[in-house]
Amino acid sequence: NNDIIPTSNNVYMGVNRIWVHQTLRRRGIAALLLDHARSYFVSSDSVPREMIAFSSLTDSGLAFARNYISGGKVLLYNLNPETCH
Repeated sequence: NNDIIPTSNNVYMGVNRIWVHQTLRRRGIAALLLDHARSYFVSSDSVPREMIAFSSLTDSGLAFARNYISGGKVLLYNLNPETCH
């Protein structure tokens, strides 16, 4: 897909997983969780949606990411345990 970009660059914020119970999906809960994470990730400004990378996306996760980014490019990163601190 042209709207998915694997990235080896450092990203500002990475989302490894976000989960909402199946009976509560499509109510904006995942977007609200990410909005809060973006606003509290740094103390002064919210992280722009287009500067978030996702990893381990399921089909429904990819659909969510595409919608959350509002039609922009979905950044994907590979979580490497050796580089996590």
